[in-house]
Amino acid sequence: MGILKFSQIFFRYDYGTSPSVAINDEKIILEIHKSQNNDYLWFNVGRIQENLDIEWSEAKRLPSEPQGFSPNITFSGDSSTRVCISYSVRSGKKRGDKTKRVQMNIYEVLAR
Repeated sequence: MGILKFSQIFFRYDYGTSPSVAINDEKIILEIHKSQNNDYLWFNVGRIQENLDIEWSEAKRLPSEPQGFSPNITFSGDSSTRVCISYSVRSGKKRGDKTKRVQMNIYEVLAR
């Protein structure tokens, strides 16, 4: 197991709320968050470089469906290529919110 050290220097790479982050063994970082303005979900893909800097891609919005809040992203099971995204959606009913789960291959995420 390695040691994670945070730099004293940082920069804002995106805006939003409720971020969730997952990292796989291939040094790919996926981050998902809710927009600060509405219920659209956005994601960023980062790659950890040899010098341990993170190279982030441009933020992308998940398709118009899903809209939601409280997103969570994980790599599924022992696979470093299966991604599970879960988020809450407003049901419009008095019973409260529902949770949806979407599973996809990491290469589907990277291709968006």
